[in-house]
Amino acid sequence: MAWHHVAGLAGALFLLFWLISGWLSVNPNQWFNGRGFDGAALQRYAGHTSASFPALAWQALDEGVREVRMTWIGGRPVLLMSSENGDIRAVDPHDGAPVQWDQAELVRTAARLLPDARIASQIVQNEPDAYWYSHHHARKFPVLRVGFDDADGTWAYVDPSTGQVVGRSDDSRRLYRWLFNAVHSYDLVTLTRHRPLWDAVVWALSIVGLVMSVSGVVMGWRRLRR
Repeated sequence: MAWHHVAGLAGALFLLFWLISGWLSVNPNQWFNGRGFDGAALQRYAGHTSASFPALAWQALDEGVREVRMTWIGGRPVLLMSSENGDIRAVDPHDGAPVQWDQAELVRTAARLLPDARIASQIVQNEPDAYWYSHHHARKFPVLRVGFDDADGTWAYVDPSTGQVVGRSDDSRRLYRWLFNAVHSYDLVTLTRHRPLWDAVVWALSIVGLVMSVSGVVMGWRRLRR
């Protein structure tokens, strides 16, 4: 009973928050917006509506290419070639030359995602922050973050090397980040940047929860034996 009491005092509050944040993960009543842009927004970003692609000038791929995707970005046809190590490079389908994206061009194209809003900010992010970081999901750096002045405070994340839209955030998603990711997965910047520290915190809280659970089972078993 002493073990259960002490473990309960130390871990009950964390357990309560963990349960509530886990419930929020199912997005009850659709309180939080989706992680990505809808199909209509991505179609506007592509700038091409028909199911067509120019004749390919390339035929012989180097041996390292494992996947080729045909896409449109801002009305421009682009081949996205994935190598065996996971790297993706953008290639012009007409001559096979690498595509070099200009930041201003990508910002103008990103404006098509939300045509009723204006661009409020643009920044090339080279390091993780509280909202774009690698932990359970790998994040690409550098990344171009384009902010809009819409009511939701939307941010679009664009990969400057491929031109792809790789993420979306708004006020509700940023709130969800703190209510779920921070409380449920302990995705705090101080911990995620020093991974052994994150592991130590998770292990410590897990041990406290285990002690509380096992001691509760023992107490219940003793009660039933009487």
